[in-house]
Amino acid sequence: MDGHLLLNKKFTAAGAVRVNGANVGGQLSCSSAQLTVANTDGNALIADGIKVGGDVFLHKDFRAAGAVRLQDADIAGQLICSSAQLMGMNSESYALVADGIKVGGHVLLDEGFRARGTVKLAGAQIDGSLLLGPSELPAENALLAAGMHVSHELRWNPATQVNGLVNLERASVHRLVDCWDGDHPKAHWPPDGKLRLVAFTYETFGGTALATWQQRLGWIRCNHTTATPRNPASFASQPYEQLARVYRQAGQDNDAREIAIARRQDLRSYGDLTPLRKVFNWLMDKTIKYGYQTWRAVAGLATVYLLVFLGSLVAQHHDTAIVPAKDTKSLASAPTATKCIEDYPCFYPAAYAVDVVIPVVNVRQVENWRPNGATSYGWLYTGSAWIATGLGWALTTLAVVGYTGLVQRE
Repeated sequence: MDGHLLLNKKFTAAGAVRVNGANVGGQLSCSSAQLTVANTDGNALIADGIKVGGDVFLHKDFRAAGAVRLQDADIAGQLICSSAQLMGMNSESYALVADGIKVGGHVLLDEGFRARGTVKLAGAQIDGSLLLGPSELPAENALLAAGMHVSHELRWNPATQVNGLVNLERASVHRLVDCWDGDHPKAHWPPDGKLRLVAFTYETFGGTALATWQQRLGWIRCNHTTATPRNPASFASQPYEQLARVYRQAGQDNDAREIAIARRQDLRSYGDLTPLRKVFNWLMDKTIKYGYQTWRAVAGLATVYLLVFLGSLVAQHHDTAIVPAKDTKSLASAPTATKCIEDYPCFYPAAYAVDVVIPVVNVRQVENWRPNGATSYGWLYTGSAWIATGLGWALTTLAVVGYTGLVQRE
């Protein structure tokens, strides 16, 4: 039909309304309609595959005692469900079935929109924005929008806390708008284990009260599920990488680094790592923060060097704590750590510390001088040298893998 299809102004029906497959050139309006009867499948309005040249109005206290079906509908204008009251559901517990729908304008589920059953927008193509401001969604499965595409904004602004599952896997939006002020704890996103964000992509954030990186990290962690006897715990790195990428594009490099570090920490907490990999992950965390704070290894190396230098300086003047490492019987006079002779290299505490601590540098002090284990406290000097050498190798390796990015690419 070329004109409008008007089922408004307190329109009522004694059974389910069927307009599936219809071609409406103008608007489809069910404003204030009262669909108080559902069919045996629990559907009150069946408009699968409908093609509408204008807007679709299911607002102004539109009421349906069963599910509203708009699967694979093609709407050139807007889909306006503001203040709609979907008080029934079909046999699959859906209140709004709009998977595969195409909408040329905005989709409005706000201003007191209520749904007793699940809202399904899987695979929806929305060229405008999607406004989600419901006053009620079910506690089991609230919103299933996997694979949805929104060209402009996804405005998440429920009036109350959403406790049901929200699935945004593989969905894409240009801008994600939510509010993190004091009146909206956690922006009313669902609790832990009830949010699905794997492969959910967005380009930027918006809203009057933007989330801190700590709040966004908590938001991502709601995607994790804990292990049960039937199902293992789930961990996905993509939501972290997506968030870090958005922060980097916005010039928030510090926030991006914090998210990248948290991703690796959470892999240890939520991921399925072997005990050995957990130990390695913990070591990278506590030392160089997975390559994002490599200066820690360098500072540790400098600290070990300073301690060895000071220890060597003390040992140099402590009886015979430092003695030649080579045979000196053929020399005219025996060299000591405090006395240089012409035929044997002198002992230099600073250079000796370099040889002990830094493995890639050889100034030949260790070849010619060693701690004397037989003297008083000689065991301490000998053991300290061994420990310092081990720490030097470890810290140097950490510094190299950190600065080359090998850990960050892990």
